[in-house]
Amino acid sequence: MAVDQPAWTGMVPVDDTALYVEDTGGSGRPVVYLNGSYADMSHWRRVIADLGGDYRHITYDERARGKSKRSKDYSFEACLRDLDAVLKARGVD
Repeated sequence: MAVDQPAWTGMVPVDDTALYVEDTGGSGRPVVYLNGSYADMSHWRRVIADLGGDYRHITYDERARGKSKRSKDYSFEACLRDLDAVLKARGVD
Protein backbone atom coordinates (compact mmCIF):
# COMPACT_ATOMS: atom_id res chain seq x y z
CA MET A 1 0.00 0.00 0.00
CA ALA A 2 1.32 3.45 -0.92
CA VAL A 3 2.09 5.94 1.82
CA ASP A 4 -0.06 9.06 1.87
CA GLN A 5 2.17 12.00 0.91
CA PRO A 6 1.28 15.59 1.82
CA ALA A 7 0.64 18.11 -0.95
CA TRP A 8 3.64 20.37 -1.58
CA THR A 9 4.51 23.40 -3.68
CA GLY A 10 7.98 24.93 -3.84
CA MET A 11 11.32 25.30 -5.56
CA VAL A 12 13.70 22.39 -6.18
CA PRO A 13 17.34 23.41 -6.69
CA VAL A 14 19.26 21.69 -9.47
CA ASP A 15 22.57 22.73 -11.06
CA ASP A 16 22.57 26.53 -11.50
CA THR A 17 18.78 26.93 -11.33
CA ALA A 18 15.64 26.13 -9.34
CA LEU A 19 12.47 24.51 -10.65
CA TYR A 20 8.97 25.38 -9.51
CA VAL A 21 7.18 22.15 -8.51
CA GLU A 22 3.61 21.30 -7.49
CA ASP A 23 2.77 17.89 -5.99
CA THR A 24 -0.88 17.12 -5.17
CA GLY A 25 0.20 14.50 -2.66
CA GLY A 26 -1.96 11.54 -1.74
CA SER A 27 -1.43 7.81 -1.81
CA GLY A 28 -2.14 7.23 -5.51
CA ARG A 29 0.35 6.25 -8.19
CA PRO A 30 2.64 9.22 -8.96
CA VAL A 31 2.29 10.72 -12.43
CA VAL A 32 4.94 13.24 -13.51
CA TYR A 33 3.97 15.67 -16.25
CA LEU A 34 6.65 16.93 -18.65
CA ASN A 35 6.21 20.11 -20.67
CA GLY A 36 6.62 20.41 -24.42
CA SER A 37 8.24 23.35 -26.13
CA TYR A 38 7.22 26.72 -24.71
CA ALA A 39 4.67 25.14 -22.35
CA ASP A 40 4.54 25.28 -18.57
CA MET A 41 2.77 23.25 -15.91
CA SER A 42 -0.51 25.15 -16.38
CA HIS A 43 -1.11 23.22 -19.61
CA TRP A 44 -1.72 20.07 -17.53
CA ARG A 45 -4.51 21.43 -15.28
CA ARG A 46 -7.37 19.99 -17.33
CA VAL A 47 -5.71 16.57 -17.61
CA ILE A 48 -5.12 16.52 -13.85
CA ALA A 49 -8.74 17.47 -13.19
CA ASP A 50 -9.97 14.75 -15.56
CA LEU A 51 -7.77 12.05 -13.99
CA GLY A 52 -8.80 13.10 -10.49
CA GLY A 53 -7.64 12.14 -7.04
CA ASP A 54 -6.78 8.51 -7.72
CA TYR A 55 -3.29 9.67 -8.74
CA ARG A 56 -0.55 11.74 -7.21
CA HIS A 57 0.09 14.50 -9.76
CA ILE A 58 3.58 16.06 -9.92
CA THR A 59 4.11 18.96 -12.30
CA TYR A 60 7.02 21.33 -12.71
CA ASP A 61 8.03 24.25 -14.87
CA GLU A 62 11.11 23.42 -16.88
CA ARG A 63 14.11 25.75 -16.91
CA ALA A 64 13.19 29.36 -17.79
CA ARG A 65 9.48 28.56 -18.03
CA GLY A 66 6.67 29.60 -15.74
CA LYS A 67 8.00 30.23 -12.23
CA SER A 68 11.29 28.35 -12.69
CA LYS A 69 14.60 30.16 -12.89
CA ARG A 70 16.89 30.59 -15.90
CA SER A 71 19.96 28.45 -16.50
CA LYS A 72 23.07 28.33 -18.67
CA ASP A 73 22.32 24.73 -19.70
CA TYR A 74 19.23 23.66 -21.66
CA SER A 75 20.61 20.38 -22.96
CA PHE A 76 18.76 17.06 -23.01
CA GLU A 77 21.08 15.86 -20.24
CA ALA A 78 20.06 18.86 -18.11
CA CYS A 79 16.40 17.90 -18.61
CA LEU A 80 17.20 14.41 -17.32
CA ARG A 81 18.97 15.85 -14.27
CA ASP A 82 15.94 18.06 -13.64
CA LEU A 83 13.56 15.11 -13.72
CA ASP A 84 15.83 13.12 -11.39
CA ALA A 85 16.04 16.09 -8.98
CA VAL A 86 12.25 16.52 -8.89
CA LEU A 87 11.64 12.81 -8.31
CA LYS A 88 14.26 12.66 -5.56
CA ALA A 89 12.96 15.83 -3.88
CA ARG A 90 9.44 14.38 -3.82
CA GLY A 91 10.54 10.94 -2.64
CA VAL A 92 9.52 9.06 -5.78
CA ASP A 93 11.58 5.96 -6.67
